[in-house]
Amino acid sequence: MGTTGSGASLSVLDQRLEAHFAALRSERDEEAGSELPVFAFEHGLSELERSLLSTAVREAVGRGHLPIIASLPFVVYAAEVGYDYSGDEYWQTFSQRTPGWSQIEDRDFIRQGFQRFASLAVDAAGNICVATLVNGSVSVIAPDGRLLRQAPIPDMFCTNICFGGPALRTAYMTLSGTWQLVAMQWPEPGLRLAYEA
Repeated sequence: MGTTGSGASLSVLDQRLEAHFAALRSERDEEAGSELPVFAFEHGLSELERSLLSTAVREAVGRGHLPIIASLPFVVYAAEVGYDYSGDEYWQTFSQRTPGWSQIEDRDFIRQGFQRFASLAVDAAGNICVATLVNGSVSVIAPDGRLLRQAPIPDMFCTNICFGGPALRTAYMTLSGTWQLVAMQWPEPGLRLAYEA
């Protein structure tokens, strides 16, 4: 499988996993509320799909390519390695099973894959401020795709963000885990909307 095949496989697998985890999340919310987590181990992939996923991830790592828009296959791969490893050091086992990882060794890429994005707003500098689920933050992403920072929020499920207040320097966020609306001063003003009420 070449570069294009591996990238296409990662994209297809990411979409399949996203749909599967979203359905699982919805099912859990209906049954017991949002307090029950969804685990990467619950990926629902067949043995053949897991093999395809492992091959695509290994090929991407071997090329030094960690595609942020297709991170779920990496999360599932990391969870599956964790399921099988023996010893006291997870990353050593991960590196042994993933040719090329020792040259990249970007642990944060894998860790960040365990979070998901919700609603977003744009600040005056053109940065995208995204309510980030699971790690409880607002991720600030530059127009070129770089993660600039993550502002911690006191809830694992920050689901919405918008700007208001004087000079648009107040960020309003909904916290779905604790059912709150919170406001905090933001370092940059929000982008003024083209149409306002």
